[in-house]
Amino acid sequence: IATTGILNAMIMQGTTTMAAVYEQIKEPNLDVKIETRDVVGRGTASMQITLLNTTNMPVKVNGRWQVGDNWNNLGTISLNALETRLIEANYRLPITSYRLDYATITLVLSGDVAGTYTKQVEFGELVDLAVKPDLVYPVGYLEVPFEVVNRGKLDSEFTATWTISAAETQKYKESPQKTQIIKKNPQIHQLPFWCKAMPKIVVKGQMSEGRSNERLKPELLKAPSLISYFSFPDDSITLASNFYVPSEGTITGSLVFELTDGEYDLGYEYFRGKGSSSFKVAKENIAKILDFEFSTLDCRFDVKVKNMGANKFNGELNLQTPFYQTKTTTNLDVGQIATYTFSLANGTQATMLSGSYTAIARILYDANEIARGNIAFELESEFEIQGLDGTVLMAGETGTITVGVKNIGNAMGEARMRVKLLDLIDEERTIWLVPQETGSVSFGLFIPTDFEDGSYTAVASLVSRVGTEVVQLVRIKGIKLIVEASLDKDVYEEGEMGTLTLTVTNLSDVALWTLNLSAKVKFNDYAATQTVTHESSTLFFFPIHHSGQKLNFGIYSSDNRAIWLDAIYVREKGILTIIPDKQIYHQGETVTLTVILQGSGTVSLTLLGEPATGTIEIGACGSKTFEFRLPPNMLTGTYFISAEFGMQNAECNIDVRGIEAVVKEASFDRDGYSFNEPLKIRLSMDVKEGFDGQVRAWIVDDRDNWVNIYEEDKVFANGRCVYEISGTTTMGRRQSLVYGIYLGTQTLVVSGRKEIGIYNIPYALGKTIEKNGLRVNILPDGLNKNALFDFYRVVEYPSPLQGIHPLDVFEFVIYTDNVDMQKSISVTYGLDGISDRIIKDSIKAYYIVESSPRPSPIRRESKEGNWVEITEQKKEGNQLAFCLPHLSLIGIAGRISKPLDEITTYPNPAKDKITFGDNLPSMIRVRIFNAAGEMVYEYEGASENGRWQWSLQNKNDEKVASGIYFYVLTTPEGETKTGKIGVVR
Repeated sequence: IATTGILNAMIMQGTTTMAAVYEQIKEPNLDVKIETRDVVGRGTASMQITLLNTTNMPVKVNGRWQVGDNWNNLGTISLNALETRLIEANYRLPITSYRLDYATITLVLSGDVAGTYTKQVEFGELVDLAVKPDLVYPVGYLEVPFEVVNRGKLDSEFTATWTISAAETQKYKESPQKTQIIKKNPQIHQLPFWCKAMPKIVVKGQMSEGRSNERLKPELLKAPSLISYFSFPDDSITLASNFYVPSEGTITGSLVFELTDGEYDLGYEYFRGKGSSSFKVAKENIAKILDFEFSTLDCRFDVKVKNMGANKFNGELNLQTPFYQTKTTTNLDVGQIATYTFSLANGTQATMLSGSYTAIARILYDANEIARGNIAFELESEFEIQGLDGTVLMAGETGTITVGVKNIGNAMGEARMRVKLLDLIDEERTIWLVPQETGSVSFGLFIPTDFEDGSYTAVASLVSRVGTEVVQLVRIKGIKLIVEASLDKDVYEEGEMGTLTLTVTNLSDVALWTLNLSAKVKFNDYAATQTVTHESSTLFFFPIHHSGQKLNFGIYSSDNRAIWLDAIYVREKGILTIIPDKQIYHQGETVTLTVILQGSGTVSLTLLGEPATGTIEIGACGSKTFEFRLPPNMLTGTYFISAEFGMQNAECNIDVRGIEAVVKEASFDRDGYSFNEPLKIRLSMDVKEGFDGQVRAWIVDDRDNWVNIYEEDKVFANGRCVYEISGTTTMGRRQSLVYGIYLGTQTLVVSGRKEIGIYNIPYALGKTIEKNGLRVNILPDGLNKNALFDFYRVVEYPSPLQGIHPLDVFEFVIYTDNVDMQKSISVTYGLDGISDRIIKDSIKAYYIVESSPRPSPIRRESKEGNWVEITEQKKEGNQLAFCLPHLSLIGIAGRISKPLDEITTYPNPAKDKITFGDNLPSMIRVRIFNAAGEMVYEYEGASENGRWQWSLQNKNDEKVASGIYFYVLTTPEGETKTGKIGVVR
């Protein structure tokens, strides 16, 4: 037995002994038709669905149909074999189909027959409503045109509404209680204040070309047409009107309003959708300034103007500044926006000084101002050095160094230039420049007759700007010599006489004998001077004492200026002696040593480079040579080579010229910083033999705590280099920035220390703040540039004192106290923790005389309302005791020591003594070196009232010889200053 379902066709087969029987079973099937009008409007439409069972078996299905989003169920439908079923239904197109040209009817069947069937119908009321207002209307009656076009195949009748509202007052939300239906109640016609009359709808045209008017309803041909409108007081007005538009017909018309000036929104809505547009009602000859800008770069004003009126605006735009006045005409169409540009005229630049100003733009019509705008703008001069010219200067003549400078700012200003060249010139001069003007400043200087020939570094800078230095080599044609020195022996025994031969070769433009040169030699206690009058050799005979290793010599001019300074090693002869083949080597060079042994055996060598050690075998009382190569990266300096032979040791010094770095300047980007504030320091260095290395920096506080704030790999090029270190202050007390330049990561090349000004050490302040509701002034730079580091307000009497308020750097505005003091009050103030920058001898107590309601304690003169120095005061150790004769505000003040780069030496050159000052730190260390690099004097201790004097004596209290000496001045914080001193006997 075989079975089959009704969903698939199949063949059943049976077999007998005589014959085979076949019967075919077909798949169930329905013919489905959906019939309705091809074009449908917004009304109710009918449709017929026809189902035909084309098979010889019964069929059962479930059906549903849809137009839009809603489904309609047909239920279960059963059809016998070959039966036809007709289903009728009504439908309406959904609103969403109004915006389309068509809609779709969908039929879905399931059961014995499953399938989806569709029918597309065309929407026949394709009506377009367009509102076309002008951009601007004049005040009074106005007409806003509209157009209704029916592109569909069916006539259309509908209601359209328009809502007009003032753009700036749209605050109303629809409320049935406020709605007024004027059509039903004509007596109610409250209109918003901006609408002066009942609005109207006027129909001006009906049909498109080629159509008759017969199909239009008669009442729609009247003008004005019947309308209904709904008024919302002080907010908006809604108009409504019915339209009948035949297929392919057109109706034109307008909305009529009487409105005050302002901006309006006009919205519309009908069965196919909604839209909006805006327009403006304005008086005539009205314009507005939309934007007013100033370009700092090119001193340009841009004024954006818009015609806000209902007609073309022909007026005038006037610009006024403190420097000049200018104007231009304006010709703007309705609604047009234009930008007018004004530049500060070249003829007024001489009056354009740095400062804050206000510019005024005015729109005029018929000489009357109708609009105004103003803008604050800043003018500031800024300068840039264009170059330094002083190519060749001649000894014995007055030369000129010229510095070019340009004002790259937007205001006229004074550029203050500084030029420094050795000790020949260090001057400042000024020049006034208008914006974008280039000028030059000339500096005259006299070159001494005996000045050494060579190229020297001249530095030009802007005094008011850090980091503006321009460095250039200046050639000075002067004395040019080559001095060769030689000794009569390689090694000497103690007590021998040595002979030094100096050969001077003159490369100058003048004869040697006219230069009045002298040669000076110093070796231990031996000192001698000879006049150099010709180019023949000069001989010096000196006793050998091996307490010193170098013999120093120099060539000096008639005024004792050093022209050539050098030294030569005087080596000691011993049982074991090492003699290098040269006096001076360069990094990476090969060194040849001669080892002399008064005996025989193996000598062990400790060397500098490759190899690091070595041994040589020497026969009886003989000598041998040994070679090694210096490392490729070495610091300039003196290095030691040692040798051992049994119990005998020998050392040999060699001078190596290698990597050098000198920090010429270290400057912060600001004078002072607050706690946890970013800082930058700029290092300007001269580098010899460039190298790869690192820059590192630390913050060090007064308790010697180190915090690393910066570390970066750098390539240090040969010559002048500038680098910037950035970091953040790490504490709110006195601190220093320590920087180091390293060869690689381990070898320190140069380092320095720079004190950081922190604003909680109360000096160098100057702004106004608010504190506790009272106005508080931060004192500007203390008393006459002094440091004010504490203030007290004495508010109780008699002693013991009560309610003393430390105010740090704050000065409360106080009033006359009207207290009659019967006796003085004793006060003791501890000086612990005061910055070492404060000169201790200058610390004193002051009080204020409060005769005026609001005294200003800025000056120190003994006047009413100013600070007065307290007469009875005494300083013992770290305590300051004084008697307060007046119940008032008191303060402790002291002078700040100058930064070391501002310390000077005078007179220089000196004959008897030289002074370092003024305002030195309280504790200093001074070291004095001669031209050979030997330290001749050292002082470490306190300065006296900000000064220190050197009596030109050496460590043995002997007067030093005439010549050039170098000093190194350091502070406990590690700050260092170096300089040169001339001694004339």
